Amino acid sequence: MKVGPRGLFGRLAIGLLLAAVAAILFATAFLYFRFHESETRFREGTLQSFARAIAADVIASEGRSFSAGHRTKTLLERANGAYVVLDAQGRWLGGNSSNRDAFVPLDVKEGFFFELPAGPAQKTRYGLATAIVGTDPPLFVEVVFPGGEIVFDSVLEEFTKDIAWLWLPFLVLMLVTNLGVAHIALRPVRTAVAQAEAIATQATILTIDETGLPDDVRALVRAVNLAFARLQAGYRALEEFVADVAHDLRTPIAVLKLQLTDHGDGEMASLKPEINRMERMIEQLLDRARIGRIQLLPDDHVDLGEVCRRVAEFMAPLVVAGGRSIELTGAERPLPVSGLFDELFRAMRNLVENALSHAPTGSEISLAIDHDSCSVSVIDDGPGFPSSILSRDLSSRAPVRSDRFGGVGLGLSIAARTLDAFGGRLILENAPSRGAKATMMLMPWSPPDRAS
Repeated sequence: MKVGPRGLFGRLAIGLLLAAVAAILFATAFLYFRFHESETRFREGTLQSFARAIAADVIASEGRSFSAGHRTKTLLERANGAYVVLDAQGRWLGGNSSNRDAFVPLDVKEGFFFELPAGPAQKTRYGLATAIVGTDPPLFVEVVFPGGEIVFDSVLEEFTKDIAWLWLPFLVLMLVTNLGVAHIALRPVRTAVAQAEAIATQATILTIDETGLPDDVRALVRAVNLAFARLQAGYRALEEFVADVAHDLRTPIAVLKLQLTDHGDGEMASLKPEINRMERMIEQLLDRARIGRIQLLPDDHVDLGEVCRRVAEFMAPLVVAGGRSIELTGAERPLPVSGLFDELFRAMRNLVENALSHAPTGSEISLAIDHDSCSVSVIDDGPGFPSSILSRDLSSRAPVRSDRFGGVGLGLSIAARTLDAFGGRLILENAPSRGAKATMMLMPWSPPDRAS
């Protein structure tokens, strides 16, 4: 199981945070070692400076009696340092220490640095033992100081207390700034994502705008646009193929119907209903192919009541011949909706045909217009829609079929796709006291504002 942010912005935030923490840790380690190295050099340089000053005083007194000069004494007192001057046998000749012994055994010819461990009442001390050049017989000097008095062991601690706390707000400010920059930089990506999501519901948007995108993101969007173009070309080719096949089948179907009519009422006449179903299926295939070429303009609108009246008039002979009746309500006043007359007529006709195929003999098919919701419902007294189709999302691109006892299955798909092209939707449900109820929800139309 993958743990962590899935979005690009979240990954950038985590990456920036880790980079900032790593930079602070690296800077802290660098300063620590750098201070440690500087501390060592400073300590050794200070010890050498005092040793030279004491050696100068020894030479000035010709090595017989020794007393450090005023300046040297002052510096030693400020630093809480101690020194001894020794002869070649290690005997004490002078110094400011109450201990008249060498701090370390004098067994080398050249100077060396040493460390005296801390005791019960004394800190760790650092020292230098070196020969005094220019004296005869040779003399030696040893200088020691507490580490905290002449070196900055506490520099890192003081830095942490006085300066390092600023790193926390600096880190927060840096993260906020970087995240703000990342948010602005990803704005074109979010816009492209919004456009890509809109493609799923708006057939008129088939590409993602590449304007203002960074070069690397533009390359990705361009590849996606090319993929969309190929898919669109394939979809159009399929629709054209279906339309061509359906159109070419109309002629042989018409010839077949004519031949069946010439045979009168014999056995061949029993094929007429099947031929009629084939003919209607071909017409529906043509209707389905036309939907992909719908171009809806802002001025395109129709009166929903007029569409319903024309459908009721067109279907009335078939309804009456089948032993049913048809009723239209709500068409007393106009209801302008966005759409094209022919396409809405075909969508409504398919819904009425679907109801006619399943309504029992002697029942009524109702066309009810609702002005408040800008919709029209086709209601029948048939067995209703199966639960499998009622739970479907009709806005998806999958085929919509009624599956109600032998239905052809294209009518609902045509109605759903037509409404989708006009910004509406098809709602299928079962009426509480009757059978199936198919509602066409449409977009109300108003004259566009041309003031601009």
